[in-house]
Order: sequence, then C-alpha cells, then structure tokens
Amino acid sequence: MFKCFTIENDKCIKKLFLILIIALYSLGMIVLFYNYIVGKQFSDFGAHIKEAVNGEGYSMAHILLKICYMTGHGDKLISLMMTAVVLLTALVIACFIRAYVGYTYFNRIGWGLSFLIGITATVITQIYIPYIYPHFYVHDTTLAPNLHNTTFLFMRLFGWIALLIYFYLINHYFEDGNWKYYIVFTIALMLVNFAKPNFIIGFAPAMLLMLIFDFITHSKTDLKTYLYIIRFGICVLLSLPIVLVQASMVYDDGSSILFTLSEIKQLINDPQNAFFIILTNVGFPIIAYVVCCRTKRKNKTIEIRGFNQAWLMYLISYSEKIFLTESGDRATHGNYAWGSYFFCSVLHIVALSEMIKLYKIGLIRKKVMYGTVSIFVLEVISGVSYFIYSVNGGEFIL
Repeated sequence: MFKCFTIENDKCIKKLFLILIIALYSLGMIVLFYNYIVGKQFSDFGAHIKEAVNGEGYSMAHILLKICYMTGHGDKLISLMMTAVVLLTALVIACFIRAYVGYTYFNRIGWGLSFLIGITATVITQIYIPYIYPHFYVHDTTLAPNLHNTTFLFMRLFGWIALLIYFYLINHYFEDGNWKYYIVFTIALMLVNFAKPNFIIGFAPAMLLMLIFDFITHSKTDLKTYLYIIRFGICVLLSLPIVLVQASMVYDDGSSILFTLSEIKQLINDPQNAFFIILTNVGFPIIAYVVCCRTKRKNKTIEIRGFNQAWLMYLISYSEKIFLTESGDRATHGNYAWGSYFFCSVLHIVALSEMIKLYKIGLIRKKVMYGTVSIFVLEVISGVSYFIYSVNGGEFIL
C-alpha cells in the first residue's frame, strides 16, 4: 500500500509532487481570477466583462467572456476558463523549451520538469529587491505575469504557439515542403492578433529585419530562395487584416497614437533607477547572451539566430513602450507596454533554453551554467512570492 512512498519509488513521489504543484497553482489561479471577477481585487476583468456584455469589445477574449457570462454562471466559468488558458500556456512553453533545446535531452528528465519550467515562466517577475522597490509591481518593469488582464493572457497563449512554430521555421524555411507548419503558423498569428495586437507590432518588425538580412545574404542565389522568403512573409500579411479591423474599432472615437519622450526623459534623469531596471528585468538574458557569444566565438558551429530574434522582438516592443502613447481616454492606460511584457518573458525562456543547450553539449562548465541560471531562479522566487501575495488579496497596483 505504501510502496509509492519508498525511496525505491522516487519517480512516483516526483509525479505526486508535480501533481501537487499543479493543483495548488490551479487553485490559486481560480481564487485569484474569481476575486478579480467579483471585484474583491482591482483588475481589468470587470472592464473587459462590461465591454463584452455591451458588445464593445474587439478581441477573442470579449467573445468568450460574453458566452460565459450569458450562462448565468459567468464568475465561475470565467475563472475556470482563464485558469485553463494559463495552464495551456505553461504546456506550450514546455513544448517550446523541449523543441528549442532538443527532445533527446529533455526525454531523459521527462515532461514533468519541462512543464514545471513552463509554470514558472507564467509567473516570473523582475527580481524584487525591497531596498530598491517598495512594491512588487512597479511602472518600469517589463518582466511581469500580468494576470489581471484577460486579453493579455489570451495573447500570451497564442503568441507562444506562434513562436513555437516560428523558431522552428527560421532554421528550415529554405526547405521544400513544411506547408503544415506554415498553415499552423498563419492560424496562430490570426488567433494572437484576434486576442491583442501588441504581439504583431513587436514580432513583425523583428521578422522583417531577419527576412531582409536573409535576402541580402542570399543575393547571389536562385529565384527559388527568394520565393521561400516571400512565402514566409505572406504568413504575417494574411494575419494583418484582423489588426486593421481592430484599429478601426478602437480609434473610431477620435483618439490617436502619439510619439512621446516623457518616459525616456525620466530614465535619463534617474540613471540609478534605469540601471536597476536593466539589472532586475533583463540581467539574466544579458549575461546569458554574453556567455553564448563568447562560446560562439570559440565554436563557430553554435547558432544563436533564435536568441538574436528574441532580443530584437524585446527591444522593438520596449521601444514602443517608451516612445508611443495614446490620446483621449486611453492616454493613461499604457497599452503599448503589453508587447514588452510578453517578449521579455520570451527573452528569458530563450536565454534559459540556450544555457541548457550549451551545457548539454558540453560547451560551458557547470559553474557557468548554475551561476547564470541562479539569476533566473531569483526571478522565479520573486514571481512565486508575488503570486502568493496576489492570491492572498494583494493588489497589482500599489
């Protein structure tokens, strides 16, 4: 009867531990989302549900929220639906890491650890240093789970699905076939655009720069190579009409997009704060990128194309956060920050995957691996602490 709990059956104990983590995490999510819905804690849930019921919403989230609300059990159904969205996101991230690093390595340690890393990726935050920051959630952060926003959570799910396919295709799109990947990639882009447009305005410019680079570096090849590039780009073009329709709905009230220098001026005027923003938000991927570049210099076969793309997406979306704003009622909403939140987490997962891959093939020593990844662990600890704080009634804005 108690064989499961003996030392010889440690695999069973690990499975039970994973099930316990998933159960506690799911329960915490259900409680947190329910509190958001009924108004016990401040969030964007109430506004999104109101928009959905009044037929004012523009995204997939609004449609699903309205369907749940119309059943008469909206508070419970919505909390369960959003919990399922977060858990599916963790699963997709686990698939992403396994694909990025290589299935052979992860098969040795199983899906359990992969999924556990996926869960941590849905809660990681900037490193919380009480001496510097009075609260977990601060204005300048770009590494935050943003569990208070329904459209962001849907964008995060379908964004990771799109990137799962994209990071495969960037190394294989000069090959014949692969049509099923292009079809899934296009559908994923349509879905993520239907959820929230911030993904595509950070992703598309980074992809375009890559395609231009490939076009230039393959300038002496045949016509077929150019057709491969065009085929890849068409996937994005097919998804853009959804964004254009959303923009016409959102900006039909006379509001507009504005260029601003106010945020960059704040950073320049407070260099100490700017330094800690970099340190606590992107310190881990910066160090990981240095390690990867030094390793590549010694071993030319190492490919960091995906890491470069992750950095491009983050820097583009962060530039949109600090230089773009809106007029009218949305002037204080910070809507151009959502892309930086998503791509900062992408940057961290790609950095982690790169470190695991280099360690797996024996190109970095154990102390380099553990020393660098320890920064990621601090982000996980900060994220778990913030999640527990939120489930216990803490507000995301203080």
